[in-house]
Amino acid sequence: MATIDTENKIIHHKIAYYGIGMAGKTSCFEHIHATLGPDHAQDLWSIGERVLFFQCQIPDMTPFQGCTRHFHLYTAPGSLLYPQTRIDTLKDADGVIFVASSEWESSGFHMRHNIELMHELEGALRQQGRSIRTIPFILQYHKRDLTNIFSIDRMNHYLNPLRLPVFETDLKQRSGGIMDAFDAITRMVVAQHEKTFGANR
Repeated sequence: MATIDTENKIIHHKIAYYGIGMAGKTSCFEHIHATLGPDHAQDLWSIGERVLFFQCQIPDMTPFQGCTRHFHLYTAPGSLLYPQTRIDTLKDADGVIFVASSEWESSGFHMRHNIELMHELEGALRQQGRSIRTIPFILQYHKRDLTNIFSIDRMNHYLNPLRLPVFETDLKQRSGGIMDAFDAITRMVVAQHEKTFGANR
């Protein structure tokens, strides 16, 4: 949930990147961090070699009632060994991007893992009294540049029956989709905050 530093006139928003191991969350983080540059993104940090995060500002974003907005991006390992570490990144998150691997293989490993972590995410949000229907939420179908991948229709069939916003991204960032997804989630977070703030005035 957004927190406001009234002394420094800063609104802090948290965005969580969720997904399986090797889906490309870290490469997405590095791409966003590099694209924003040192003028708008602080150093990447890790907690216990598991959680990766950094704080950033969006260039040219209009202040809200005199306050600038800072976004705190978090991600955690997708390994099945660290469910609580992942779930902890969702606490107080204003928005979530689920990074799914598009990779197809005969064993079906990646898609089974995608589905398992989507269920984990939905269950964790339910325990917090929230859902992917009510918070800013985006699916990022990553690794679209690989040869053996699921079609978008099949990805949606398995992961997106609600037809929530989807962005296609790839390892070489040729599509620009990584920044498109990031820009979209920040806009959704800001819109929900302004709507909630107005309703509570």
